[in-house]
Amino acid sequence: MGVREFIADQLRKPTGFFGRHVAARFMHWANVEINLRTMDAMSLQSDDRVLEVGPGPGDLMDGILPMVPRGSVTGVDFSPEMIDVSAKRLAPVVESARVEIFWANADALPCATDH
Repeated sequence: MGVREFIADQLRKPTGFFGRHVAARFMHWANVEINLRTMDAMSLQSDDRVLEVGPGPGDLMDGILPMVPRGSVTGVDFSPEMIDVSAKRLAPVVESARVEIFWANADALPCATDH
């Protein structure tokens, strides 16, 4: 596997030290604009429940939380490293049950169908 393929694989599904420390930081930097546009386009209400598939390091979930002060945010990712990174980052709100983070594939979501 060449360097290009390795990096592409890490950005698709971060693993190990590289995924946790390099890919997560790159995602944080590279996704700022799209996350801001997404939050602007969502027109969320204060009690909405939001599902993010592939939250990576949790930047978008963190940005959405103030927009839904009576709601909740659920993240589902198939990278254990990104689950750990986002869960640690959002630990206070995970403990308050405003955020749930699951390790799962997008074709088998572990949440209610009304999310």
